[in-house]
Amino acid sequence: MTYIASIKNSFNSVYAFVDRQLLRQLSPLQKKVALVVATLFSCVIAGYCLYRCCLSKKVTRADRDQALKLKQEGETLRLAGKYTEAADKIKESLELDDDPKALKVYAETLLMKKDFTEAKAVFEEILVMAPQDPFALSGLGEVLRMQGQYQEAIDLYKTAETHEPKNMRALAGHAHAARLLGRYEEASEYFQKVLAEDDKNIDALSGYADTLSWQNQTDKAVEQFKTLLPLDPTNLFILNSYGETLIQVPDLDGALQQFEEALKIAPQNLLALRGQAEVLFRLDRKDEAKAKVAELLKIEPQNASDYVNQALALMITDQSNEAIEKLKTALTLRPQYFFAHVTCARILHKMPGKQEDTIKHLQQAIGLSPHHVVVLNAYGDLLIEIEQLVQAKKQFEKVLEIDKDNAHALKQKEHCETFLEAMKKV
Repeated sequence: MTYIASIKNSFNSVYAFVDRQLLRQLSPLQKKVALVVATLFSCVIAGYCLYRCCLSKKVTRADRDQALKLKQEGETLRLAGKYTEAADKIKESLELDDDPKALKVYAETLLMKKDFTEAKAVFEEILVMAPQDPFALSGLGEVLRMQGQYQEAIDLYKTAETHEPKNMRALAGHAHAARLLGRYEEASEYFQKVLAEDDKNIDALSGYADTLSWQNQTDKAVEQFKTLLPLDPTNLFILNSYGETLIQVPDLDGALQQFEEALKIAPQNLLALRGQAEVLFRLDRKDEAKAKVAELLKIEPQNASDYVNQALALMITDQSNEAIEKLKTALTLRPQYFFAHVTCARILHKMPGKQEDTIKHLQQAIGLSPHHVVVLNAYGDLLIEIEQLVQAKKQFEKVLEIDKDNAHALKQKEHCETFLEAMKKV
């Protein structure tokens, strides 16, 4: 299969080179000669690749039968949730017969196994042979999203959507990536696209509810979570997101109940432990809150999100320096982690002499999510603190372009204008 891809690439690359580098500089006769030479060169490469392909792949009927058997065994294991064993079986089948359908199943299995490095390589191999394949485009998008490369993932999802407008993985992945970048209107739009095709899609329903919560539409979010919870009562994302939303309401007892339910299912779930610690602290049960934070810090983080949860827990107990170290690790693992930049800014803003660092992280967050009104407002507020009123006014004007009735931006913009007018009179 790699040889076939090489043949295709040899033709494309040679013609692209001739077109870009030579044709503009040659006479019509020279152009014809150049194209003939390019064609002959490509044919030589193609012939060599076919020769190597024939030498290396003499697939017999027995090989195909054995490959089919292995593939079927792999499918059975995959459906049973045994992804490692499934991947091994399907990989073995590909060594006997490089069936393109089996390669796609292998890529999907690696994604389920969370072997993102190998999955990325296989999706890229598929795209070499079929650059517009929506399955591979959306699959590679999933890999990048799981690795925290949200904008790159969205770019791939969009390309997949161009070729297959109702590609559910692309639509849902786009929605989640936009949500994680803080682009909540875009996330809502794409969750709604998924729900237009499947109105009982738990993933889209829960993602949409969480997005409503982040947009401060807590009443709508609570109703959505109440509807969702009976449909999937052991879903950790729903339980934790519902708990976070109830903190905002505030319904602290209700929030504590949701986190407790999550911890019954997964006792070491960092998000639930951190949420529980926050609620206990707000209920003035500070010793219990500190005990939860200590319990959380004993758990080895597995990814950037875990480090952020530990940082937020440390922030609850005013351990700012330790929290910043956790966030630095998170951003090393995932430089485009919007929420990590915002959390850094929140903590640094309370620390003396850290204004420049706070601004840096806010600017990074805004670069990732230019329409996030909460971050834009926070940046405007900080600019007021350091008396950069002209720039602050511009920030609030940006917010009002996105949300013309935003009360905070209206108030702060008026505040800036009043001070600027007063300064003119001095």
